[in-house]
Amino acid sequence: DAFHQTVAQLNHRVKSSYVQAISSNYHYNTWASVHRSDLAQIANFPGAMPVADIAPKMLVSGFGTRINPWHKGKYHHDGVDIAGARGSSILATGNGRVVSIKKSDLQAGFGNYVEIDHGYGYVTRYTHLGEITVKNGQRVKKGEEIARMGVSGGSIAPHVHYEVIKDGKNIDPLKMMVEGIGSQQFDLLA
Repeated sequence: DAFHQTVAQLNHRVKSSYVQAISSNYHYNTWASVHRSDLAQIANFPGAMPVADIAPKMLVSGFGTRINPWHKGKYHHDGVDIAGARGSSILATGNGRVVSIKKSDLQAGFGNYVEIDHGYGYVTRYTHLGEITVKNGQRVKKGEEIARMGVSGGSIAPHVHYEVIKDGKNIDPLKMMVEGIGSQQFDLLA
C-alpha cells in the first residue's frame, strides 16, 4: 500500500543520508583532524590577546603605514598599539620562552620590552612596558602575566605595542588574534 511504500522511501533516504554523513565525516576527519603531535604547536601559537577584555576603543593604532606622531612622516607600523590602564596585566599570547628583556630609561624607542619565542618560527614582542614580571629564559604559558602596562620609551600614554614576527618578518597581529575575540569584535578592531 501507499503508506508502507512512503515509509520505505523515507527509510531509504535516511539510510542514504547516514551513509553520506559517514562518508563526509571520514573526509572531514582525514583533512581537519588534529594529531597529538600538533598539540604543542597549537599551544605555542600566539593567537590570544596580549591584554584581558579588549574593547575596540583600546586599539589606538593598527598595523601598516601610518603617520609618525613625533616626526609627522609616513612609516610602517610593525604592530598594533593597545591602550589601557597603567599597571594592568600584559599577557603572553602563546606558550613560549622569554628570549629578550630590555629595560630603558630613554625617552625614545621601545622603552622596556619583552620578546617571547613560541617556536615554529613565531616570536612576539611587547614594548613600552612598565614593570616586567618575567625573567630572561623563563618558560611562560598562554595567558600568563609577563609585564604591566606602562609608559616607557617613545610613549606618551599607557599602552602596549604588540608585534608578531613569523620567520623574521612582521605580520599583522590582528590576523593572529583568534582566541578571546568574536567575529563582531574583530570587525570593529580590524
